[in-house]
Amino acid sequence: MKQDGKRSAFIFATLLCALSASAQTPIVENTDPHYSELGFFDIHVCNWPDRPPFYMALLSSAQYPNIASVHVYSPDGKLLGELDMTRYRTIAPPGKPEKRVFITHLPLSTKATDGWFNATIKTRDGREILAKDYVVHTLLPIVREAAPAGGREVPNPPAEFTWSPVPGATHYQITLRDEWDENRVIFTSALVTEAKLSMPPGLLRHGGRYAWVIHARDSNGGVLLGDFNHGSLSAPQIFSVAQ
Repeated sequence: MKQDGKRSAFIFATLLCALSASAQTPIVENTDPHYSELGFFDIHVCNWPDRPPFYMALLSSAQYPNIASVHVYSPDGKLLGELDMTRYRTIAPPGKPEKRVFITHLPLSTKATDGWFNATIKTRDGREILAKDYVVHTLLPIVREAAPAGGREVPNPPAEFTWSPVPGATHYQITLRDEWDENRVIFTSALVTEAKLSMPPGLLRHGGRYAWVIHARDSNGGVLLGDFNHGSLSAPQIFSVAQ
């Protein structure tokens, strides 16, 4: 049970949509539907191991003190869910305002249809601001083969990680954790376009035990589909390096 909880926490951390306006609270739209004066909204279809497919909805904003709530609606106007404003990641780029990225997993209906998902952002000063993202419902396959593979001991720290290409994926990102150091993230790669990645020299050591996952995605930004449309996450590959 302890290992199952650790595995679930790893997967979640890794890493880890319209409402009519009233006359009193007009909805303000930006010409780019993903952006508003309050930040960037995106929702995409996730295919992760050991759980049914789901939506991941997020709002990235430097104006978070003025955000009261974010409700997400499906293309047919039904409420899909609400972002949990207590769950977020903090981003502090050098020389730029601090941002919070609010991320919530929402249920994926078996009758889901493609179209514009809308987010109604209510502010603490009484306004409603609309952002939207277009979703095409396609499941991206999960990486099945990887090296170093889980359950193996390798004689030397691997200089390169490789995996089977995912049909439909254009970009990948690797997250690596140290199993001996409370499962701490020690490396997150930039997006790569090939199914391989050279590891930084000296990062992996003899006697170490590590876990890594591969996040595959169908694009890297777009006017219609936002950040990306659908992604998949591999199961953690846990390996050790001989003494």
